Amino acid sequence: MLLTKKCMTSLIKRRRKRTSRRERRVEGLTQANSMSGVMVLPQPSNVKTINDDLKITLPDKVPSELRKLGMAQKNYEKLFVLYYDFQDKRPRYEANRENAEVIGILNGFNRSPLFDVTTTKFFKTGLRSNEAKKLKDRGYTFKDKKFTYEHPINRTLAAKFIMEELCENPRMSIVEFCYLVRKYCSVVVLTKVEHNLVTKRIKEHEGKLSIQLYKENGIEIPGLYECVNKLGLIQDLKKHGYNIEGCLTK
Repeated sequence: MLLTKKCMTSLIKRRRKRTSRRERRVEGLTQANSMSGVMVLPQPSNVKTINDDLKITLPDKVPSELRKLGMAQKNYEKLFVLYYDFQDKRPRYEANRENAEVIGILNGFNRSPLFDVTTTKFFKTGLRSNEAKKLKDRGYTFKDKKFTYEHPINRTLAAKFIMEELCENPRMSIVEFCYLVRKYCSVVVLTKVEHNLVTKRIKEHEGKLSIQLYKENGIEIPGLYECVNKLGLIQDLKKHGYNIEGCLTK
């Protein structure tokens, strides 16, 4: 049966519409048509769009550059999924940037996943406070419940910084995302007493970073300045309105 020119035009439009719907979700990002200006990211082979959503197949190996830094397979799998979770939340975050209360709640939701992925070798700096070293020298271990891993950048604020940088660079790769989380979520070791003190002080100084409170509360962590400087944290925190140089012992 021959189609009229009008029928052909209508068929092409319908096909274009169906194609647009199938391709709206790419790597966890909402894709509008080309006229909208929303960027479209390349989609890895182990991430497929099905029924307008993502079906993720976990990666079978850790990229070599991350493996050399101590990234384990299970940890990479978690960060792989976390990347798409953050990307999925990014449009919602951007839409509510002017609402501090909503942003605060969203960042609070993201703090728990950051704890789950950051107590592994890839995120351990190897740094201990002087008091933690004294306890270690006396033979105490983590089994004695005298120590705890501490995030110098409290996780709620870390979630904010990570999301802000993801908004600035939504095309970042998963490897870049892993480095970003490592920068803001690396851990040091404190005594439980020191950790409780910092937690109390944070509640009294809302909006401050834990790392800003160590020195003024007598918590000395040898090598901390060199570590955060190497991670690029000192400069990058300035973008978010925090200057921590005066809080660190060089």
